Amino acid sequence: MSLRRILLVTVLSLVAIGQITSFVWIYSEGQEEMEEVLDSDLLSQAGWTSLWLKNLPAEDTEKIAKNLTERQFEGLPADWVMDQGYHLVSSRLQLWDAKLQRWWPEDLPQDPIEKAGFGWHDYGGLRWRTFDLVLEDVPIRARLWQSLDVRDVALEETLEAMLVPNLTVLVLLLFILGIVIHRGLSPLAMLAQRMSRRTADDLDTIPTLSRTQEIQQLTQSLNDWILRLNDTLQRERGFASDVAHELRSPLAALQLQLDEFSADQPGISQARNSVRRLARVVDQLLSLARLEHRLATLRMQPVALDALLEDLLGEMADQVLAKGKEIELIGQAGEVQSEPILLSVVLRNLLENASKYSDAGSLIEVELRESDSEVLCLVRDRGAGIPAARRSEVQQRFVRLDTGRDGAGLGLAIVGRICDALHIDWQLQDRDDGQSGLQVCLRWPR
Repeated sequence: MSLRRILLVTVLSLVAIGQITSFVWIYSEGQEEMEEVLDSDLLSQAGWTSLWLKNLPAEDTEKIAKNLTERQFEGLPADWVMDQGYHLVSSRLQLWDAKLQRWWPEDLPQDPIEKAGFGWHDYGGLRWRTFDLVLEDVPIRARLWQSLDVRDVALEETLEAMLVPNLTVLVLLLFILGIVIHRGLSPLAMLAQRMSRRTADDLDTIPTLSRTQEIQQLTQSLNDWILRLNDTLQRERGFASDVAHELRSPLAALQLQLDEFSADQPGISQARNSVRRLARVVDQLLSLARLEHRLATLRMQPVALDALLEDLLGEMADQVLAKGKEIELIGQAGEVQSEPILLSVVLRNLLENASKYSDAGSLIEVELRESDSEVLCLVRDRGAGIPAARRSEVQQRFVRLDTGRDGAGLGLAIVGRICDALHIDWQLQDRDDGQSGLQVCLRWPR
């Protein structure tokens, strides 16, 4: 998961948890506050009802009592129903004559009104908050009903009034945070892209991509590491080149002196082979040093692969024929993006290996294949081949499977180093024609 996604998810989760927690707290506190406010409202209605009952003339009181007795209410004044702005289903007034045990209206529960105060009743599938009103010297008692849906509606309206602006602010905050996080992390993404596009030999320092302190510190640390690495590589390359140059002259002189002795003398033949092998190592170390220098200034260009191979096979024909072997070029291919000198080094090393490890009188084949998706170059020999389990091992420096032959174990290491730099996909394989031997496949994707 990316750092940008982690930050966005973390911030979103924290903000969401904070908002949910605040709304739960507001709802809980709002319920208590709303109950207190609506209880006060119910108590206020009870006060007005008390004043109304106390101030009624005697004839009106008798009329109410008579109507309660006879269950006739059409003559009651309209303002006798207490309406404080709530719909009548949710807020109602109930009257009771305690002496005659008569109720108005009769559809409400008829629990006796014994004393004044708040209470709870269930009616019509709802929970109701009630207040009982008992007055001295007044035969009629009152009960005010207020359903909980009035309280819930009032609380929901309050929460909705808060929710809309809070959600708007939340969405705006998340949008701004997304932009800030994206801009803050964009230098890291640019840095990662630049580093991924670099080749192994590109050791130039990285320009500063942001003014933020953290990005500048990261860039400076990477640049310091690149400078130290470049210095170490330069010393390593210089050491290998210097050692090889210093050894060439003494080895040449030693070889000349050994040539003056007869091969029949004890140890002379072995000494010559040892000097020859050491000279080969020195030459390959020098080639490796020059190769690293050329890779540092690599310039890719179109290369005609078949023409390059024809020139190279012409140069090596006498050397191969002198060892009693033949070499053949099969097929044609067009241009590939590469570096001609380095590609020649790759092909020469592969052909020299094929000539060295092929049996006497055998044929070395170089086949070119071209399709819409790729260009292939196959170098085949008819030697003993390389076991599949050891093919990755022989690509390392100074590794040789056959220690009885001349060589330093650098040929395939050089091939691998150049192929990586030139973006050539290369593999050691068994021959695809069923014959014994090794096949090296070079592949250029289109």
